[in-house]
Amino acid sequence: MPLIEEYTSKLREKVLFYLINGETQLLNNDSKYPFGTKELPIMCNFAEEEPRKSSQAYQSSYRSVVFLRNSRWFKAKGIGIPAGNSRPIFHNGKILSYCLLKPRIGTGEPLIWGFSTCEDAEKEVFWMKVIKEQNLSEVDSVGTGIYKDILVLDFDDRIGLFRYLDSTDLKNVLEHFLQRSRQTTACCVFCYEPSDIRVDEILYAFMFPKVEKVVDKSDCKDYVKWLGSSCAYNLRQFHNHGLLHGTILKRGGFFTNSHFCNHLVGETKTWMTDFHMVEKTTDRLRMRREVWCLLHVMNPLEPTIETAPFSRFPFELLDQRTPMGSVGSPAESVFSFISQLQIPAGHFEPTLRSKFQEELAMELKEGVESGYEEDIFDVESEVKKEMLRKIVQIKETMWKLYNLPKSVQRGIDYIQKTIRGGSIPKKEFGHILRTLQES
Repeated sequence: MPLIEEYTSKLREKVLFYLINGETQLLNNDSKYPFGTKELPIMCNFAEEEPRKSSQAYQSSYRSVVFLRNSRWFKAKGIGIPAGNSRPIFHNGKILSYCLLKPRIGTGEPLIWGFSTCEDAEKEVFWMKVIKEQNLSEVDSVGTGIYKDILVLDFDDRIGLFRYLDSTDLKNVLEHFLQRSRQTTACCVFCYEPSDIRVDEILYAFMFPKVEKVVDKSDCKDYVKWLGSSCAYNLRQFHNHGLLHGTILKRGGFFTNSHFCNHLVGETKTWMTDFHMVEKTTDRLRMRREVWCLLHVMNPLEPTIETAPFSRFPFELLDQRTPMGSVGSPAESVFSFISQLQIPAGHFEPTLRSKFQEELAMELKEGVESGYEEDIFDVESEVKKEMLRKIVQIKETMWKLYNLPKSVQRGIDYIQKTIRGGSIPKKEFGHILRTLQES
């Protein structure tokens, strides 16, 4: 098993997906698509008999799967839901799902649960191609899949959807689709990635109690600083080309794609991913917001912003009257500007961190600042490789220790509270610590 797949298997669960009849729009070479050109992958429940064609892949986030093909990760993004009562239902040749009209995730626009809108899918494939041509990422677009026969029930948000599903059964759900659903079209996106390990997944491992007893302190600090600098350097190259990763003003706040969840890590490199919110801009303030979001939005080492995975926070936090200067210039650090922000009560939850974890958070901050000034912190390749091996092992051990299923790939508030509230007998923890030290 290749190392990168071995690491992924330690971090991710395998889930089942099926192949149904559908339409594809593939770019250039059909041979890059691993299924028949009239077949689409889907994760759903079946009201009738399941189709014969099924396979397993690693779950990637909540609505996507990845698997190795020709030494690269093929990703099918937005193909349904892997488990739970909110899964789409395949019934009488049609897909039954839900539309959230006022979601607090993604772009904030209405979304089809488990899938992409065709507009978002087309936009992401377009930007994948442009960004690859400009050498800003190694994500290689393949095309889109189109689910034409979708019926949806409308809900305002996820809370309304889950309340509805918790209060009814399958028979009533099917009746409601018959009585008041509407027809729509949804899409998914296909691409190849160099890795599917997310930087935020790696950062979770540094929440492990006594992590410095398992990995050398200086190596931890160097690795975290390198991660921050490499991700911020990638973001700066986007900004140098007049591109935003994706930060959208919406309803008195904004939604952002700029966070560590959308940066991939391999043995010696990092890459940006998730491009459905990319747009062109020359607005330096918007670029600065993205640097702030990168450090704070999906960072397990920081106090958390209590929102959904694609976080949102008040627009007025960013004072547009502050002189901008040139982005990332030595004369005016990005973080000297950000430090002026006054965060109102209720937007951050204090986190109990060890002194060493506070030191790591500072290293990450310094890494992001230096990387955005186009200075990647230098770490030897062998150190990066060994750190990735150890950190993946620590994270796998953590998830077992705190009884967290592999499907919980993120959710900083929940994971921090689980670790703080976990009571591990001293003898058991000592045994686990020794096992990690000897591995």
